[in-house]
Amino acid sequence: MVDEGEAEAIALGLELDSWILIDEKKGRICARNLNLKVRGTLGLFLEAKEKGIVKSVTECINKLQEAGYFLDDFLIEAVLTRAAER
Repeated sequence: MVDEGEAEAIALGLELDSWILIDEKKGRICARNLNLKVRGTLGLFLEAKEKGIVKSVTECINKLQEAGYFLDDFLIEAVLTRAAER
């Protein structure tokens, strides 16, 4: 079962036929089962760097963590490696 916020994001994605931003595994699975295109926060940061919108994925991640957002260390390392920041 997904939480209320994820359910609303999924409903909006279906209504608009657009990408949705979901980080929680259950929500991502549910959205993909409904053939929605899903992006996570770290993937969004990576794409923003690739497009020149942000200079540093590390800086974006640090700001999220400072605000109390939990991110998996393994996932962080993978994204920073892909962003050529490791």
